[in-house]
Amino acid sequence: MNYTENYQLPQWVATDRVLMADFNDLSSKVDQALQGLAEKSLFIKLKEVTVSAQSGNVTLDISGIDWGAYRYVLMDAELNGYGDCDLRFNGSTEYSYIRLSSSSGSGDGFANMFMSGYLWCWFFVGKNAALPAQSVSMGSQLCYSNKGPAYQDISTLQLVATMDRYYISAGSKFTFWGMK
Repeated sequence: MNYTENYQLPQWVATDRVLMADFNDLSSKVDQALQGLAEKSLFIKLKEVTVSAQSGNVTLDISGIDWGAYRYVLMDAELNGYGDCDLRFNGSTEYSYIRLSSSSGSGDGFANMFMSGYLWCWFFVGKNAALPAQSVSMGSQLCYSNKGPAYQDISTLQLVATMDRYYISAGSKFTFWGMK
């Protein structure tokens, strides 16, 4: 039997007798290598949500995210739609955001964004889920928030159109990534 140069994985030749122990050893080596790669990965995909129907109000269930396990959580959004919307924690209007662009101001929700294009929203968790939510949203406008609920209390993010004629299209996709 021959073996690969880097990881000594078996390479059978026609005259070799194939043994279960060889397959088990190969599986164990591959499993260990994949685990090593996963531990070195900068980002871990936590959740992906795709909008199924056009609406002016979309709720993203993110209740399964273990906020305390990550320094940062990134929401990467591929938005289709028209107009702009507020992004709210648990649907609340209590929290405010600050636009860090030329059209500065404040309003309800924790971020305001256009519903066409890409948006990246960083949540600064610091592996402490009891901290109040802090985020910076980057996309067509730059927004900052530091008055949200504790991360451990967040179960949904809600996108709410700021006008009746605005909407989020079906197919808009939100991917959440954790960075340890």
